[in-house]
Amino acid sequence: VAVSDVKVALSTVSFERIHSSAMIKCSALWNCARRPKSSEIIVSALGHSLQTPCVTRWNSLYDSIKDLLRSKDKLRDLCNTLKLQVFQERDFAFLLEYCDVLQPIASALTRLQAEADCFFGELLPTLLQVESKLHEKAAADYVYCKPLLDAVRNGFTRRFDHLLKMKPSAKEATVAAVLHPYFKLRWLPAEMEDFRRHAQKLTEEAVVDYVSTAQAAHSSAREAVGSSAPGASNASADAFFSFEDTSGITSRSSQEALVKLEFLNYLQDPRVDVAMLHSYPLIRGAFVKYNTATCSSAPVERLFSFASLIARPHRGALSDRRFEQMLLLKTFK
Repeated sequence: VAVSDVKVALSTVSFERIHSSAMIKCSALWNCARRPKSSEIIVSALGHSLQTPCVTRWNSLYDSIKDLLRSKDKLRDLCNTLKLQVFQERDFAFLLEYCDVLQPIASALTRLQAEADCFFGELLPTLLQVESKLHEKAAADYVYCKPLLDAVRNGFTRRFDHLLKMKPSAKEATVAAVLHPYFKLRWLPAEMEDFRRHAQKLTEEAVVDYVSTAQAAHSSAREAVGSSAPGASNASADAFFSFEDTSGITSRSSQEALVKLEFLNYLQDPRVDVAMLHSYPLIRGAFVKYNTATCSSAPVERLFSFASLIARPHRGALSDRRFEQMLLLKTFK
């Protein structure tokens, strides 16, 4: 959204003109920040080094512009010292609007690519929040970035419409969100009462199915162990009575009632930390199933960044083991 749809906005001549003007000046400063001599001048003028964009970090351009804007009062003198094009007031105004428009996207990416406490259940509530925040910005009086906002909103809706409208393909994301203690059903606003009831019913059914499957697998394993145990085939001392073996078996109806009761208690529990799931063992198992998301690629991408510092021509003869050792030492120094 923040990359492809910006290109759509660039088809607007007025936006393309101011965008190019501001980004050229930003790029010139970032290039200087990568050179030792000019980097010293930047640190001396600003009191800190500049953050620069990186291709392996989704938010790096946004974060780098925010970093520049924090020192915008000093940038003109710095540009004069480095003999670069000087930022004008309209450049700063554009960059401020640019960051304001993309702030919901950037914040969402920061949450969703976190290395800790990142669960699949965060996806749908996060998308709904982004949609809401972008909708609120439609009322803002942007001078330069109205084309950008329109492009981002259209692109966001086009990509995530099936999730935002909770179509069948959004089932797992919906269940994962409801099973997350922080969200439960409160991420669905009051005007989405129909969706709220649907999400609750969907999650309840998913938990019942999960528990039934887990119970069946557990019973099968127990029967296999019991049939092979010594003395398992011994006949009862009293062969007159014949009873159905009900040990460890719960009927489907009573099992569903048990799951539904625990699910309702879970929804009414005011606690929002993940640790609360220890009080709800059936819900906890379903939580693990639906909230175990694919790991973020960010840590792996950073490994590739370090690898480029090691795999240089004069180190071309490194063995695989030595390369791995150097890479890990560089990463965890």
